[in-house]
Order: sequence, then structure tokens, then C-alpha cells
Amino acid sequence: MRIKFRSDFSIFSLLSILFTPSTGQFENDTGSTDANVSLPILTIPQGEIQGVNLVTYCNRTIYGFLGIPYSRPPIGNLRFRSPVAANAWNGTLDASTDGNMCPQLSGDHFIGDEDCLYLNVYTPQISDETSTVPLPVMVYIHGGGFERGNGGLSSFSPKYLLDKDVVLVVFNYRLGVLGFLSTGDEVAPGNYGLKDMVLALKWVQRNIGYFGGNADQVTIFGESTGGGSVELLALSRLTEGLFHRYITESGSALSIRCFRPKTTYVRRATELAELLDCPTDSTTGLVDCLRNRDAKEIIGTKSSFYVWENFPDIIWGPTDEPDVDGAFLTENPVNLYAAGKIRDLPWMTGVVHDEGLILSLKFYVNPDKFEELLSKFDDVLPYVLQYHNVVDDENALTTALKAYYFNNMTAERSRLLSNLTDLIGDSFFIFPIYNALQKRMLLVDSPEYFYRFGYRGSYSYTYKYSGGSTDNYGIAHADELLYLFPYPNSTFGNLGAEMSETDYEMVENMVQLWTSFAINGTPTEVNRSGIKIWKPYSVEDNYIMIGDHSEVTNKVLYSFLSDRMGFWKDLTGTISNMSNTAPVRTNTFFENIMLNLKCFVSFLFHKMYLIH
Repeated sequence: MRIKFRSDFSIFSLLSILFTPSTGQFENDTGSTDANVSLPILTIPQGEIQGVNLVTYCNRTIYGFLGIPYSRPPIGNLRFRSPVAANAWNGTLDASTDGNMCPQLSGDHFIGDEDCLYLNVYTPQISDETSTVPLPVMVYIHGGGFERGNGGLSSFSPKYLLDKDVVLVVFNYRLGVLGFLSTGDEVAPGNYGLKDMVLALKWVQRNIGYFGGNADQVTIFGESTGGGSVELLALSRLTEGLFHRYITESGSALSIRCFRPKTTYVRRATELAELLDCPTDSTTGLVDCLRNRDAKEIIGTKSSFYVWENFPDIIWGPTDEPDVDGAFLTENPVNLYAAGKIRDLPWMTGVVHDEGLILSLKFYVNPDKFEELLSKFDDVLPYVLQYHNVVDDENALTTALKAYYFNNMTAERSRLLSNLTDLIGDSFFIFPIYNALQKRMLLVDSPEYFYRFGYRGSYSYTYKYSGGSTDNYGIAHADELLYLFPYPNSTFGNLGAEMSETDYEMVENMVQLWTSFAINGTPTEVNRSGIKIWKPYSVEDNYIMIGDHSEVTNKVLYSFLSDRMGFWKDLTGTISNMSNTAPVRTNTFFENIMLNLKCFVSFLFHKMYLIH
């Protein structure tokens, strides 16, 4: 590989806004620049590219290449179609700034641009020396409910992870209706955002060697719906050979947040067409009309799909497609697991302590709204948990969930709020992940590693989910990301605190666990007492508790949330006994619930969760 260096640095003053030069301590910035090192230039098949120099937490100089196009802009006739690989460019690509983020709403404001399929690469080495050993690659997929987020430097900086010998890739993918519209047929089969991910992974296979990475040692990881996307990638026939290990954080393909049957989206496509005065008598006419509508107008319809407050909170997402060439997913994930089609690759997965705070915190800080929820509980729960129009008997399912988590509606409101948090967390995140763990264990030989994140540091996403409260409500969805990626100042800028020395110890702990998995396939702890290797998940129901409130520790525990997980096992009937050879049910997650529900409800009242 030929590397050239250029000494001019006209954009340094701009980047200095984003980066503060690193000292011996962590700071609330996302990285830092080194003005004394020449800018990196290298050549990839698309053309010449000039990046920037960055400095990690431990003052290691690394190289960043931002805003590299991996797909042609999905505009015009390419809207609602599979992505097409980007063309080559003439001259030298200025890779000093992020590409556009994809269209989305920030509050009520439209931001982004459809020309958004760009990626960033961060590497500690670019060399033309033949002795350079290619490094393991980590590809991160951001979350955001399939409707918001981006892979930009300010959101997902390499400042922590690249103190280890890995190459990091982060990218944008299409979101919301532009990424997931489905008419249920070949006209608009859906899953364009997922197909963007596939194309980005193909780009990595073709190009990462030029950045010092090893295309045969790629780990994909993601959080929330990004984690669910990672698992969907592990189930898709389009991804064979594109990655070799995977990590899913607080997200699962078995969650209703990450997959809904196409009937849901066909109905919503019709509703969208009616909102925008597009024809509904044919899918071709419907899609052609939507291709000629302004992106802002299409994205702006989101609130029209709300039934109560901002629920359901995910309007567009992954679904099953017609079985044609290029289809990402033609079956629901439960069926794919039952057929043994999950990739036999090392897997690490886990949850945080209080997952449900992502949605329940709005009720903690607004007691009147919580009283309204309780008064309308039977009517609105199917929308909060998104099983409306997915199960045959919504009332029966609501009754079962209410009986277990809310058997005494006159209990202290603090207890009811805690149980609402558990219900949301168990339904959307915790049980789907636990379900997948036990299903997969029966199907593959590769190890799987399970964790629960329980550390509460100076910062928490409870601040964001509560609208700015500094109260300690618990350990929220996405809190583990604070110790893998430096948080953007805009997220916690008004909190007025600084990360503590203990927080930085958790950064080192998390980075070590995540990167050792990417490097060796085994999460390994390194501390004063030596090296500890994480034991794979087994019939012992073992997991690692990462952090214990304010303490940085990794503890091996057993019998994961046995009562709550037992409830969901009994309710769904989807997890076979561990002595069996394979799961046998092939229905969707909530269809399995309904198969077992009628005989289960009477049993349920003898196994109450809420203490009187």
C-alpha cells in the first residue's frame, strides 16, 4: 500500500472546535487532534483520500478518515430500493469531516439529507511496510429506534477503543420510512436500512486492508436497535463471510422493536399514502408517488401514527420480504432460529440493569401522565408495548401482563413505576435476549457470553430520558455506551458534573472486555490480580455482572432474573427445555404467547410479581 503525507492542514481550526488537546486525564470531549503530525493520505480503489490525525485518551496518535461514501445517494429512483455501491472519485477526497446524517426528526425539527450513506474509519496504523500485521476490525452499528442517530465522530469517537490495537468503522444507514417502507411485495419490499448495512460490510471486506485492518477478523457490534440489527445480520443469508464475531447490546432480533410482520407495514404504507394524497389502488402508483414527495414531508408524518402520547414509539422497522434475489429477510427471526439459521460465530450479548427507564422515565417525572396511563391501562398498553395488531387476543395478553406486573393497582406509585420499568425492559430487551441465548445454545458450537451492566457513574442517560433531571433513577438503557464512546457534550452539557476516576476505571474495564473479544474471540479481564477469562454461557445460567452500582467489578452470577424470566418462559412457551436438541416452535414471538395464553392466565394469578 502506498502512503503519501501532506503537511498542509487548512481545516485544523475547524477541528479544534471538536477536539481539545488530550492531557493525562479524561475530558468531556470526543477526541483530540495532533497538529504536529502530517495528514495521512492513502489510496483505495475508489480513489485517493486524505484524513485527519486524532489523539486517544492515552495520547496515542491515530488516523481518522471521515465521510467516505460507500453507496450512491439513495435519491430519486433509488429511493426505496437496495443501495448501489458508490462510484470512484477524481482527485483527493477530503475525509476531514463527517458525511451528512440521514433524514430524521430532532424533536419536531427535520434534519439530515438523503445523500447520507457515508462511513468513518479510524486506525492506529497506516503503513506500506510489509511487516505490518493487519489488525482486528470492529464495525459499530448505531441504535435510535430505526429512526434517528448517526455514525459521526461526535457521536461515536474512537478515543477510548483505539487505545487498543483495533480498527474501528462506524457508518450511517437509512432510517424511518425512507429506510423501511414496505408494501409487502417486490415493488417496495422494505429493509433498505439493513441492506445499507450489508453494503457497508462489503465495503469493509474490499477496503479495510488499506487502512491496516484484517478483513478476515471483523466483529460487528451495536446497541439497542443497532444490536437487534447485528443479530438480524447474523440471521440473513446476505451476510455470509462478511463478519466473524458479533456483539449485541440491549437489542435483539426477537424483540418486537426489531421485527414486525409485513402486514403491519403494508397497512402503514397505505395510511402514509393517504396522508400524502398518494394513490392506494396499486403499490407501484403508491411508491412512485412517494418517490416524488419531499423527504421532509414524508418524515414529518410520524406523529400521525401515534395513538396515545408518542406511542407506538417505533413506526417503521425491519420486516419479512418476498423470497426474491436480494431479500435480506424472508422469515421472521423466531422461525429462522427454529430452522437453525443463526450464524455459528462467537457472540457476546447483554443488558443493563434498568432497561425500561428509556420509556418509563417520562412517567416518573410527570405523575399526572402516569395516572392517565393507569386509568387507560388496558387500552394503551398494546401501543406502549407495540403488540397491537400483532396478537389475535390483545385483551388476553394485556390481562396476563397486568396480572403479573400490576396485580394491585392501589399499591405505592413508586412500586408501580418500578414494575412498569421492569415490564418495558423485560418485554422489549431482556427476555428477547435471554430467549435468543437459550435458543442459540442448542444450535451452534461457538461460545456465547452474557453480561448485565450494573454500574452507575457520574453520567447516565436517565438525564436525557427524564428531560434533564439529575436524580438517580437507576442504570438506564445505553448507559454502558458511556464507557465505550466519549459522550457528546450536547447530551449532558447542563449536568455540571465531571467523570470520576472510578468512571475512567470502568472505561478501561469495558474497552478491555469488548476489544479482547474482537481480538481473541473471548472477553478477557485484565486487572491487578492477573488475567481472567470470561466463561461462556451454559446450562448453569451464568452471566457476568459488570459493575455494582458505584463499584467497578466483574462478578460471575447465576440464575438470571429467574422469576421474571420464568414468567416469560411460561407465557410464551418458546424456550425448549435445555436437555432438548432444538427448539420446535416456529411461530412469531407474540403468536407463541397466544398459543399458551388461555391456559396460562389461570396459572398466572398464583404467581404474582407485585408485592402487596
